[in-house]
Amino acid sequence: AIALPGTIVIGCLAEPPSLLLATSADTGIDAGATLKPVLAALGGRGGGNARIAQGSLPAATPDERALAELAGALEGISGGDGRAGPA
Repeated sequence: AIALPGTIVIGCLAEPPSLLLATSADTGIDAGATLKPVLAALGGRGGGNARIAQGSLPAATPDERALAELAGALEGISGGDGRAGPA
């Protein structure tokens, strides 16, 4: 196994409209707790655990909007300094 500290992976599919968030444990980011409210705000649904979460979005949701919402949620966690996890 390869360890990649500080890893955050975001995936977005247009068809079917969906988002995925995966985080390494050392980021301090709970993927499920971060992605679920983003999906809900966009009219979607989903969930997961602390390391990986996924969900579906309504067909009319533009990819750019979904990614912007998720990026905003991650910025809020990192404090906006571009680093995730504990300071």
